[in-house]
This record gives sequence, C-alpha cells and structure tokens, in this order.
Amino acid sequence: MTAFDSILVQALALPKEEREWLIQDLLASDDSVPLQSDDDGVAEALRRLEEGKRDPSVWLSHEEFLAGVRGLRKPKSATLP
Repeated sequence: MTAFDSILVQALALPKEEREWLIQDLLASDDSVPLQSDDDGVAEALRRLEEGKRDPSVWLSHEEFLAGVRGLRKPKSATLP
C-alpha cells in the first residue's frame, strides 16, 4: 500500500465533520485554488432576490437563460489551433 493509499484510508475513516476540516485545510494549502467567502455569494443571491421581488421583469425564463449560456459558448472549431 502506498503512502497515498494509507492516508486516503485513514481520511475516509474520519467522521464527516473532520473530513470537511481536512478538505478545507488541503484546499487552503493550494494557492492555485481560489477560495471565496460563502457570504459573498449569499449576499449577492439575496440582493438579486429582492430586486426580482421589486421588479419581476428582471427574471429570465429557463429558455432565456439557456439561450444566453449557448451564446457564451465558443464553437469547438474556435478552440482548434
């Protein structure tokens, strides 16, 4: 058994809460992983919810959302050299 396998077995045996702490610590140790505060996303979601309550015209239908996402996607041929 490799060191990785041994660590993995031990990590998976931890209680859920301790695994979550381990995950947070591992992610925080990697500078290439951008970590953001959950509060930022929640605050933005609440702001948009209130905006939609005041002015329902700002909401997108499912079809409008998908059309917008499709418009953002680049054709596969655009990614070829």
